[in-house]
Amino acid sequence: MHRVIACRGEPGHSLWMRFDDGVEGRFCFRNLLELERFQSLRDPRLFCTARASDDGITVWWPQAGIRLAVGILYQDLEARGGVRATMAYAVKRARADEAFRRFMMLATGRPRR
Repeated sequence: MHRVIACRGEPGHSLWMRFDDGVEGRFCFRNLLELERFQSLRDPRLFCTARASDDGITVWWPQAGIRLAVGILYQDLEARGGVRATMAYAVKRARADEAFRRFMMLATGRPRR
């Protein structure tokens, strides 16, 4: 069983998650929020309080008292070709961030942090 090691609720009711094997990705929860059990998470501030449980088998929203098992989310992410957080990916991302910083500096005349 794969465990979630990090998660973050994002605007638009998306949840970013990283699993213990390096697979990471986003899930859109808008359709799920139509179910009565999850309606309290329609509040964007509450949705963004998502956390990985200590054991890594659930994502939970403490203030709403909602827990969601991550196994099915992992399977969905794998089926969609989830990104593996590898060193090559990290280097590629760092280079892209540096290029963007340089572009912003040229465009605005001041550093972007």
